[in-house]
Amino acid sequence: MPQSSRLATLLEASLIADSLALPAHWIYDPEAITRTFGRVDEVVAPPATSYHAGRPAGAQTHYGDQALTLMDSLVPGQPFDPNAFATRWRAMWADYPGYCDGATKTTLANLEAGMPATEAGSPSSDLGGATRIAPLLVALADAPDEVVVEAARAQTALTHRDVAVSDAAAFLVRATRAVLRGESVPEALASAAKASYYLLPVAEQLEAARAAVSAGDTEAVQALGPACGVSGAFPSMLALALAHPNDLEAALIANATAGGDSAARGLGLGMILGAAEGAVVPERWRAAWLARPRVEAFLRAQEARSPQ
Repeated sequence: MPQSSRLATLLEASLIADSLALPAHWIYDPEAITRTFGRVDEVVAPPATSYHAGRPAGAQTHYGDQALTLMDSLVPGQPFDPNAFATRWRAMWADYPGYCDGATKTTLANLEAGMPATEAGSPSSDLGGATRIAPLLVALADAPDEVVVEAARAQTALTHRDVAVSDAAAFLVRATRAVLRGESVPEALASAAKASYYLLPVAEQLEAARAAVSAGDTEAVQALGPACGVSGAFPSMLALALAHPNDLEAALIANATAGGDSAARGLGLGMILGAAEGAVVPERWRAAWLARPRVEAFLRAQEARSPQ
């Protein structure tokens, strides 16, 4: 599979994981998810009781829409420009039809108060600030690892200034790029965990994820942490990757069905597993996914810049 195809798959898998998670996102009771949806294995609209009520089938959560805004800020052949992303990100919220979370509200208030974009981010520790980075992996495919790591940290800090969240973004870059270089998913997670991180105890959380896998997908997520914070969401994401290293579809269904902040986990999970040789996003999901034309236009622009 050409490198360009694998980059396309990891981007699509990341965003479609978010779209798949939309209907059951932030439902914390797995039994309630099962009663309402069965397995979350189709791209459908959220119910009227959802935080995302009114969003159509195939839409993104607010996390995925921020990833798309990041994508739109990236100029083919150019480095990541935090100010360009910040400008588009701020404009996105002017008439946004979906949910606005606490990190966003705090960041917007800081910007309104006159703080520079590079200092206005909230203190949020939510994983969602880190997992929207798949567009950077595509746009900066030819850059050295540490250039992409720094770009991922910078985009994360624009809204989430907790350094542990930026550590999670750095890990995702290293792990996904290791998969692109041919390492298996378990090997890539292990090699990425050997790097240095400021606050996030990556090695310990990877070990906790390994220990939890045998309990089952939903049980692992519930034990490690189904909520938004990086301390639980990060190892939960790793456990799902370890449980389904060669089965993207099964991993994303398990994630969406497990409860809690499935959208943030899914964006990262899709990126890692989507980078693997032979990974395939089910066509039924791609057909229902509303951002497909927008993402395909981005991929064509990247392909024209740097044919693989």
